Amino acid sequence: MSLVSACAGNGNNAASPSASAPASAASPSAASPSASAQSEAAKPDPNAKYDPPIEVSTVRYTDSSFKFKDGESLDNNAWTRAYEEELGIKVKNKWIVNGDQFNQKMNLSITSGDLPDLFMVDAKQLRELAEGGMLEDLTQVVADYGTDLTKEMINRGDQCQGCGHL
Repeated sequence: MSLVSACAGNGNNAASPSASAPASAASPSAASPSASAQSEAAKPDPNAKYDPPIEVSTVRYTDSSFKFKDGESLDNNAWTRAYEEELGIKVKNKWIVNGDQFNQKMNLSITSGDLPDLFMVDAKQLRELAEGGMLEDLTQVVADYGTDLTKEMINRGDQCQGCGHL
């Protein structure tokens, strides 16, 4: 599972390019490396930690096999803390149900349009979401920011593509 954002925080510092304008007017050759460096600095790092942190909603199921240390739960565990500490992503569970109730609850969420940011679905639910126009096309995001491994996995057959896009 991957979390992807096309707008990783680059600070959106629109003042930086204009700050170099006077120097480029006086000395174009001296300003070129500076402009190039600023262009590189303005590129978002898709793996950078979000600052300030963002919240990503999801839904989960649980069963008797899920075990946690004392004081931990699906909402607070090593994984949720690592996402927040290392990536600046707060994971918020909109709902948690027993495993045997998950598909029914997910179907209700799809029908109502009350969807989390990130969730698991079966093939039928995925088809419903695609046909309903409820999925975000990630083709360009993967092209721009996907790792070589991600791109390789996606290109293994057509199971990742629906309607000609990711």
